[in-house]
Amino acid sequence: MENIKNTAPNTEYAVSLGCTSLHPYLLVMAHSVRYYITSKHRIFWNVIGNIYQFINKQLMIKYITVSIVNGFLFGVMDGIINANPFAQKLFEAYKPIAKTSINAPAGIFIDLIYGFALGAIFLLIYPSLPGESGLTKGIIFALILWFLRVFMHVASTWMMLDIPVKTLSYVLITGLIEMLVIGIVYGIFLKPIK
Repeated sequence: MENIKNTAPNTEYAVSLGCTSLHPYLLVMAHSVRYYITSKHRIFWNVIGNIYQFINKQLMIKYITVSIVNGFLFGVMDGIINANPFAQKLFEAYKPIAKTSINAPAGIFIDLIYGFALGAIFLLIYPSLPGESGLTKGIIFALILWFLRVFMHVASTWMMLDIPVKTLSYVLITGLIEMLVIGIVYGIFLKPIK
């Protein structure tokens, strides 16, 4: 609030902001409030700034491309992880509740949505991820995803259902590999513009 007292409103200031239709006192107050908020809430403004970068055409093209690639990778890896003969034996415990057929178009659509959603989240939290290189940030992002998506699911399943430990271990290990591939692709190819 000191800025409001110390800043004398004048027409030159209003013109410098490109707006002369508002009263100079209002312009100074708006400027002071904006200064106060930005100095106190930098994390919020960093997130807003990262969202604003989506307007950048080059970043948008890269975001769309990498998200589609990762969505495709999700689908391929899910197929390999869940449909191989070894996995089929391990997943027999789920047979009584598993669907007999899979809706492939719906699965592809869901994996593409995952690709876009995770790409957006990666861009938003990129500055907050530890590490200097994109690769390191991608690996950290992958570990976060693995914990939230795979580990917590396995822990809940272990608590509530009678599923063999080797099946849950398989899900943990293959889930980690899948998340690392996804995170590394984001880390190498998708970076906010500075």
